[in-house]
Amino acid sequence: MNRLVLCALFLVGSVASAQTRSSPPEFSGLDRRIEAAQRQPSNARLALDATRALRDVLRASTDAGGREEAMLRVSAVESLVDQAISANPREAPLLLMEKASLVFNAGRKGEVEALVRASMEAGPNLDAALALLGIHDRRGERDQIFPICARVRPQLFREAQVWQLLHACMKHSGASTIASGLSWASEGDRAFYLREMQRRTAATKP
Repeated sequence: MNRLVLCALFLVGSVASAQTRSSPPEFSGLDRRIEAAQRQPSNARLALDATRALRDVLRASTDAGGREEAMLRVSAVESLVDQAISANPREAPLLLMEKASLVFNAGRKGEVEALVRASMEAGPNLDAALALLGIHDRRGERDQIFPICARVRPQLFREAQVWQLLHACMKHSGASTIASGLSWASEGDRAFYLREMQRRTAATKP
């Protein structure tokens, strides 16, 4: 085998190796989801799949090269989310929260609060409420806690969700009693919270 052939084989191998390094296995599944959403830009489910897949890749990135490659896809996926919101206004609360999670994992933390608030305005929902309660608590803005809780409670019907909201409101309000922490809630909600708290406490005892 002459030197020219050997050089050619070396170059082919080097290119293949570089392509393998720049496209880890997780990107093939991610790109399939992005391409599927791009073929149907008004499909909210496909936009959500692409957004969550990219967020997970960003979250799991352990090396600069992989993260850099994932970041190249952020703009395209954000565009998919925006298109899906325009085509599916009723899905806006969920889509906006997923977009908030994506930009957070992309390192753009300063944009998260605006997206969470937009989600709440599009339709009061538990995920946005929990995020906002944490934001206001960290700022010491506890006067904002109860209005958020009261606004979201009518949208919740499953006991697990009701518990999450009530417990978060108690926690972030800094209240020491159920009467004060859930003063905004109905008598039935306060009774439910007390029963559930007692049940959970008993379940943790040996």
